[in-house]
Amino acid sequence: MKKYKLLKLLGGTLFFLTLFFFITTIHRFMDKQFNITNFFISILAIWVPILITFLTYIFKLPQKNTMIEPKMTDRHFVDRDSEYEQLYKLLQECSDRIIYIRGQCGMGKSLFIKIVCDRINYIDKKRWKKYCAYYYSHNSRQKVETGIANKFCNNANASIQEISIALNKFSCKSTILFIDNITELERPEAEEFAEALACCNDNNKIIISVDSNEQDYHISPGKFGVNEITALVKSYNSTISEFDRNKLSDISHGYPVYARYNVEAFIKNIDAFEYYQLEVYIEKLISSMTLLEKEALALIICVTDLKSDGITCENIEGLDSRITKPILNKLCTRSFIFIEKGVICTEKLIAQKCLDFLSEYKNESYEKIYRYYKNDFEYYYLAVMAALKSNLKFNSDFLIEKMYTMYENHYFYLFIHLGNLELFKTINPEIRESKNCLFYLRYFYLKSLLELGLYNTARASIDSYDQQYQESINIGEISNVDEFEYQYMLIDLDHLTNQFENALACLIPLCQKAKTQEQIAQCRYLQAHCIRHMGKNLDEAYNIFYNLASDDNYHDDKILLRAIYSAISIKIFQGDSDYDYKNNFARIEQILKSNKRNQIWIPFINRHKAIYMFKIKQDIDKAIQILLDTISLLEVTSLRIKYDIYFELGEMYRILEVNEYNYNKSLAYYEKAQEFAKASDDYNLFSNSTMGIILLSMKYHKNFSRESLFDIIEKSRELNLNINYNSALFIKSIIDNEMSEDLIMYWRCMKYSDLFSLSQRDKSERYNLKLTVM
Repeated sequence: MKKYKLLKLLGGTLFFLTLFFFITTIHRFMDKQFNITNFFISILAIWVPILITFLTYIFKLPQKNTMIEPKMTDRHFVDRDSEYEQLYKLLQECSDRIIYIRGQCGMGKSLFIKIVCDRINYIDKKRWKKYCAYYYSHNSRQKVETGIANKFCNNANASIQEISIALNKFSCKSTILFIDNITELERPEAEEFAEALACCNDNNKIIISVDSNEQDYHISPGKFGVNEITALVKSYNSTISEFDRNKLSDISHGYPVYARYNVEAFIKNIDAFEYYQLEVYIEKLISSMTLLEKEALALIICVTDLKSDGITCENIEGLDSRITKPILNKLCTRSFIFIEKGVICTEKLIAQKCLDFLSEYKNESYEKIYRYYKNDFEYYYLAVMAALKSNLKFNSDFLIEKMYTMYENHYFYLFIHLGNLELFKTINPEIRESKNCLFYLRYFYLKSLLELGLYNTARASIDSYDQQYQESINIGEISNVDEFEYQYMLIDLDHLTNQFENALACLIPLCQKAKTQEQIAQCRYLQAHCIRHMGKNLDEAYNIFYNLASDDNYHDDKILLRAIYSAISIKIFQGDSDYDYKNNFARIEQILKSNKRNQIWIPFINRHKAIYMFKIKQDIDKAIQILLDTISLLEVTSLRIKYDIYFELGEMYRILEVNEYNYNKSLAYYEKAQEFAKASDDYNLFSNSTMGIILLSMKYHKNFSRESLFDIIEKSRELNLNINYNSALFIKSIIDNEMSEDLIMYWRCMKYSDLFSLSQRDKSERYNLKLTVM
């Protein structure tokens, strides 16, 4: 801002100077000391600099940063000085660009984050002069990336790179994005987004607040004790005796939310001590309320539970016209709700305890929400959730239509919430009367889980369906496109959770039920993909891919592209130097150019191009360059293919000549791939990354875990990952310094070209085995 003040001062000085010269010029002209030509030249010479200065000042004025939250300061915020200093130190000294704050619900994480934002942007600005803070509270509806794009770019489809540009638009300072209200389920997605955002700009730092009991975090807000109780009371301009302070501390159990609730009761001269437990106190308080007050509180809790960012006073009156300001004031007096800038909010833990004693009013509340929001363009999803969380009779066609819209709007986490209602048998029993509605709930639930990469959660849910219910639609009952896709997703889930034989067995009857050429191609592709994973019949997989690549009867570029590059990958693995790679890659380029939407497949294709350059063309430098160019584009996205690229880079740097630089690069890339694979239960990538690290360690004479290799041998055999299994046996043979002739002949017969050829070479060359993630 200082440079703009200086510009203003210079502009003012120039203005008065030129004004002086202007008056002098007019005076001399009147005295006929200037002719008309000189007069106009003087006028231009005077006013052009003024105009330039003025315009420069106008256009260079700093724009107001409207994305920064207004002050969120709470005068009853106490303690957390140690956490505040810890965070400041981490941001100043720690190399980590992503910082985690963890704690159970009710530990005051959100308030702490909001206060820190205020201190950075307003209160303690001098200390934080290098930083600018942004706050995002996740609503557990959309993906984290989608929600942040909506807030800061007004565009749900904005890329992470565009989000970074928006956050850094108003400042050259370091940008801190606080992401609040993340659950353990949402954490992997939030982490992927944060890592990509950190890669967009060296000045980007991300702080994620997670509801979690795990210990592996940077900051964990502590529990409240007697000192915090005293400070809370003081913030209300009151005092408290030592006896009362200890009692309040006991019944609050260390939770800041409970402590604040109890202190507010104490300040209002409500004796909460006689009840010994907070639950008993809340129960007594609710029992003393009028019928209307109970109905109002139940309705507010139900709607704020569905709509996490609160509800306006105007909307609550729309839901029930009897809920007027006096009713809201009474609920505020009892500290059940609080109103900020016309928005009614509740504390989650307190609200949950209240609802335990208001269960008889829940169904009526959800019915009001359903009626009020079912025709609302923006909040229609509240009607869907209210219908499924209650016992009311609903319109099935309406629910199915709105579920389609919810999925189109990427409300994946809402579907997971609704799907869990069914799993835990708390869903509206009316849904079982509508088989169609139940099907679409499961359909979008599974689709959302797969979209978010939560494969093991999906597996557990589907297995639970099979155990609980018999009415699931089976392959023989398929009657429409969505039912076909649902069955296809179930089979794809078998593939994604390494149950390849199950997938292959189910694909045969599903292919027979296919009604279109595209559905047949879809089934054939997945069949070949599973066979390729298993690695025992690579020629059969190649033939299917080849036929798909040559088939003109279907029109699906996704399947066509994947079929071509999958066929290429098999031929590269088999070391077939006679295959026509050039024309096949040229054909891929034509398909990519034919439709902009196909550009998303470029990283997948580049991976195979790099392997081709290394194995067939034997140009490792060119292979590395392709991979580095690809990862530079992928690192600023949350696309999962980047972890396959990390693995391939780990491979290339391992195979390069021995030096410390190549070792460190290889290990770093392997560890990135391994960490992601472990978190996402991608055993194919995990086992190959682990084997890569073992080979790297052996090549550089470093220590490694033999147990991890034996685990891979056992598990890859169990999962029918035959290529992984044989690669692990190859590494074991290096360790044992003994190559089995039977294995060598098997590798030759199976066309495992690298395993076979390296088995004939010197031990030092065997460390350069090119591992393959099929």
